[in-house]
Amino acid sequence: MKRFGISLILVILTVCLLAACKDGGGSPAENSAVFSKKGSIRVTSVEPFDEDLYSKKELKNMIDTTVARVGEADVSVESLEVKDNICTLVMEYASSDAFGSFNEGVPFFYGTCSDAVARGFDLSPLYGQPSMVRSSRIMTAGKVQEFADHMLIYVTSPQTLYLPGKAVYATANVRLDDKDNKAVLADSVSVSEPAILILQ
Repeated sequence: MKRFGISLILVILTVCLLAACKDGGGSPAENSAVFSKKGSIRVTSVEPFDEDLYSKKELKNMIDTTVARVGEADVSVESLEVKDNICTLVMEYASSDAFGSFNEGVPFFYGTCSDAVARGFDLSPLYGQPSMVRSSRIMTAGKVQEFADHMLIYVTSPQTLYLPGKAVYATANVRLDDKDNKAVLADSVSVSEPAILILQ
């Protein structure tokens, strides 16, 4: 149980495809995260699961214990399904702080640029990146303050992000689809190579 528990805690920000959610059926086909304008994040973690090694009951008990520690007002479990050796866990986090409390040690942030700077997040991977709105504008350390009140996303795991609006700046490991306000992160995204986006 311990091995899968650690793996699950380290899985970061995976949510079912919007199409599957809208249709009300189907299993998630990709790791992704949906961010709301109010600051909450809906997360679905999809992991291989061997019921010969671990039981669904043990997994549920671990999750329930962690939710109780963090607080049900901040974290809630929408569903937990084990099917065909795949575990799908859908959770709602009230904020990135709630996510951080549940997933201890996973670098992640969703809040204003000024708060990200105040908390010590390194935004230097954004420096030198062109604006998605006006390509002649290049992000620098000095320009970060111009976006102090804009929302920023800082993620350290490859996945697809569904944004509450358009991105103004993004690191080079992010491919944006403005039509759907979707961001696809490269496989190289990690703690040492975070994906960072500043929203309009």
